Amino acid sequence: MLFVVLAETEFGYVLRGDFSSQWRGLQGADFYNGGGLGWYLNPLNYRQIYGVHIVIIPFVIISLLFLHYVLVRVLGIAKPYRKDVNVKTVPANHKKLFARAGGLIVTILLLAVFLPSPYIKSTTIQSVAQEDPVLVGKTLVSEFDNSSDTSTYMDNIDPYKFAARNIFIANPYQQYLQTQSIPKDYMKIFNAEPKQLQDDQLKAVSDYFDQDKPDANKAPSNPVMSVIVSLSNMAKAGLYEPALAGSGNSGTLNDGSTYVERFLSDTGVLEGKATILNITTDQYGMIREEKGNTPGAWWLAPIGVLNHTVLKNTDNGDRDAAIIFGSLILTLLAFPFIPYINQIPDKLKVYRLIWGEKKRKY
Repeated sequence: MLFVVLAETEFGYVLRGDFSSQWRGLQGADFYNGGGLGWYLNPLNYRQIYGVHIVIIPFVIISLLFLHYVLVRVLGIAKPYRKDVNVKTVPANHKKLFARAGGLIVTILLLAVFLPSPYIKSTTIQSVAQEDPVLVGKTLVSEFDNSSDTSTYMDNIDPYKFAARNIFIANPYQQYLQTQSIPKDYMKIFNAEPKQLQDDQLKAVSDYFDQDKPDANKAPSNPVMSVIVSLSNMAKAGLYEPALAGSGNSGTLNDGSTYVERFLSDTGVLEGKATILNITTDQYGMIREEKGNTPGAWWLAPIGVLNHTVLKNTDNGDRDAAIIFGSLILTLLAFPFIPYINQIPDKLKVYRLIWGEKKRKY
């Protein structure tokens, strides 16, 4: 139940709708992809995570609560496992239990009031295009020639199998043509050209955007440039992101929100902003909230430690961290059933912390 509740909390972060949601979703996707779970779970898919958060995980929690209640009614409360332990069984003091629960709820509410989670406005493609149109143009070219991070994303699985050129270029451009009175379909012209000519035009446009300060007067004049300019204008007007969001397919793990977040990731803006906020992997990730104002996901501390120690120089950190962390969780779940190992707490007399040994005689 503890691990399921922590999973519920982490998925809730993804649904907050601020920059924290964007960054946690992106990092979570890398983690799941590295661990081989990306085939089944995509934190960038808002609709999927919404369903998991409000339906599947609550159902699991309620089921575990029900199972616990049934076991108590059928088997009774747990007896001391050692015969030499003599503990008197007394009726539960429900007034005290409810008072404690009420105190806990009040404490949580007070923490929420005095230590609120900071809200930092999410990054949009429109805001990036208006602030740095050259960066958006450069990213569009990388999606066009399949050189972007999304296009070349490879882990022990390949979760982004959609054609980047279709999703990020062709489909939005067709929507653009429907709203503008443009006599020529430059994408159609490009597709009809010989392969060598296409490669030359892509390289010319790529070289243009690779300049520190591209001169618009010296921009290449070819179909690729015309398409990129059209999509850049579309992004500035706030129409490009809705075009991507509308390309989603509810029957797959990749929906419109996935495409938007992957494009933003390809620009590098998200990582740059996360670095400023001190929440990148090198900065111990999301263990603390943005700007370090309040404690965040403390349960991710083991992953942060791994990334700074044994996994510091590995190229497959996400995969290895997922394997190690998953093995740790399975070990903890199996701990009570492992002979000899499960007696370690007893040998260390950990029970003194909760049994009140001063008041009882064994």
